[in-house]
Amino acid sequence: MAEIIKDALVGFLVVEWSDSDKHGRPIRRVDLVPLSVSYNPLYYDNDPTVDKDDRILGILPAPPNSYYVQAIMPDGSLDFLGLDIPGATHPDWVELAEQEAEIWGALKEISERGIRKDVLPINRRHDC
Repeated sequence: MAEIIKDALVGFLVVEWSDSDKHGRPIRRVDLVPLSVSYNPLYYDNDPTVDKDDRILGILPAPPNSYYVQAIMPDGSLDFLGLDIPGATHPDWVELAEQEAEIWGALKEISERGIRKDVLPINRRHDC
């Protein structure tokens, strides 16, 4: 069974940044960057990243009992699964983590031995 880590989600950075559309025209974007607190610094992988050209517009508090959900992958790395916010729908975290671990294992095998169709969890119903 996959190990799930749920860190307390305390808020969101509201960050404005510049981008360009498919025609190269400049556009401005606003993102919410989750801010969480971990009980264990060994398994903490949510350092918010803001570029020097980005503008922090503010901080929004997270609803109480909200979590930043991660899974420990077979190599010990952390994989972000999603946010667990009361009132919002979310997948079964253990099931999602096991799917991610299966994909991780397939990708590792591909990199070590070359492509093998029988180990890929993607497109199982179709002959690729």
